[in-house]
Amino acid sequence: MATGLAVWLGSAKALYGSVSIASTGELLPCMYGCLASTFSPLPYSVLITIIKPQNFDWNDFLKEKLAFGDSSSEVVEQEYTTVSVSEDDEPTSRTDPRWLPYMRRWTLIAAIWSAATFLGHWVLWPLPMYAARFTFSKNVSLPMISITQKRFLRIGLLAVLLRLACDSYYLAVGNALRCGVLPDH
Repeated sequence: MATGLAVWLGSAKALYGSVSIASTGELLPCMYGCLASTFSPLPYSVLITIIKPQNFDWNDFLKEKLAFGDSSSEVVEQEYTTVSVSEDDEPTSRTDPRWLPYMRRWTLIAAIWSAATFLGHWVLWPLPMYAARFTFSKNVSLPMISITQKRFLRIGLLAVLLRLACDSYYLAVGNALRCGVLPDH
């Protein structure tokens, strides 16, 4: 975000001689700032990884399966002492031969979702308006801004609620582990 703001304001100053509402609202400073915000995370991620690499065991993600049984401790102990292996189970390590198709499936889903998001936000929505030389009037701008603000508010509220739910879940699991309700794997 800081890179995008710096490029946006710097290009407005360099191209138009001042940082004002008129110069920052021009097409080129907005485009340069937007492109800088979009593509700057890639070199930042590479530089940070080179400067301070971390050794992370990716198999830790496979250990995130916890299940809760009934409230009685006998049922919980039975669930954790009985081992059943099924072909429908997800792979539990990277050496499992079922790992590759599993990851290919999720890689494909992520790639399709990313491509659809990119096309929607960067191509299908803005390009037709740019090609038509569409100028927003006050009657068109106000409802569009209102809808966008409501959408961002809902997304932000959903993110906060999701974060609270995840935090309370991990807190409950941590308390259960500390009290001995769940076995520590």
